[in-house]
Amino acid sequence: MVLYLAASLSLLGTFRALVLIQQGTNEFTHVYVVAIVEALALGKIVALAQNLKIFRTWDNRPLVWSVLFKSVLMTLIVDIGGSIEKAIFDPHLVERPLHPIMLLITHQIALMTIFIVLFIVRDLNRTLGEGKLFNLFFVPRDLEPAETSTV
Repeated sequence: MVLYLAASLSLLGTFRALVLIQQGTNEFTHVYVVAIVEALALGKIVALAQNLKIFRTWDNRPLVWSVLFKSVLMTLIVDIGGSIEKAIFDPHLVERPLHPIMLLITHQIALMTIFIVLFIVRDLNRTLGEGKLFNLFFVPRDLEPAETSTV
């Protein structure tokens, strides 16, 4: 989970740094360090949050609603943490008035997508049974045709 989050957040950070470099601000090193630290923290937060009652309130509903609920909730938690991180570690960054809104919207969409994929995989794995999803993707399948029944 941490590797998935680190890769996803690094990609998101790259997009952010590319936008900022057009304004003359080189933030590549900062966004990658933050992505790795954030991935470690988010991995722990996701693991702990899944044990909270609020994250399980929609588990009996269809997968789409459960995943969307968890993704929205986790995105809000990360936003609060991101605001705190920006206030503490990023005071030197001066952005033009329009760009923070664009960065916020694109960041929200990308972060929500990261969590949607994460929760789909985790909930499918739990629903199918531990290890079955992994086996579907990484263990060779029997290529013999299934037996057909005669009617």
